[in-house]
Amino acid sequence: MSIKLEIYTAFTILSAVLIALNTFFTLGVARKLEMHSKLLREIATHGNRASKSLQAGDKVRGFSISTPDGRKLESDNLQDETIIAFFSPKCPPCVEAVPELVDYVKKTQKERTSVISVLIGSSPLEGKEMAGQLSPFSDVISGPNSKEIADAFEVDSMPAIFTVNGSGFVKVAARSAADLPVTA
Repeated sequence: MSIKLEIYTAFTILSAVLIALNTFFTLGVARKLEMHSKLLREIATHGNRASKSLQAGDKVRGFSISTPDGRKLESDNLQDETIIAFFSPKCPPCVEAVPELVDYVKKTQKERTSVISVLIGSSPLEGKEMAGQLSPFSDVISGPNSKEIADAFEVDSMPAIFTVNGSGFVKVAARSAADLPVTA
């Protein structure tokens, strides 16, 4: 009889250990699923927004820089419907987004008063091709001035494209020109 009791006790202990391990792993999976759900909710909530950058309705922080042709560009004197786009020549999605923006500006040029393209994290040589594509349609800002204006829009990922109103508030924040409104 004692052998049966020992087997029963061993089986009970083994079952308890397996149940504890199963519970431990189930809780771990549940925790991971909760974390993934939170990330998916964030993606669904923010959609095509420009990361954690300024969003529609946010006020652009103050900045004052000079354009390549010597004009003063300040957050307080942005014209209504100004497009401000942030790119990096080292960023493959940015390289794809530039032609989209050029096409968008060509289509909506009559409604636009100003386009500013900001090249971030590039040497003049690296940004030369991208600047060449953008310069016929926009003021191209690079070098130290690019950091100041990127900070004003709180840009933390690219591409990031904004339209602002004459009061310095963001009207639209997007990842590509395809996400900008087309007016008839």
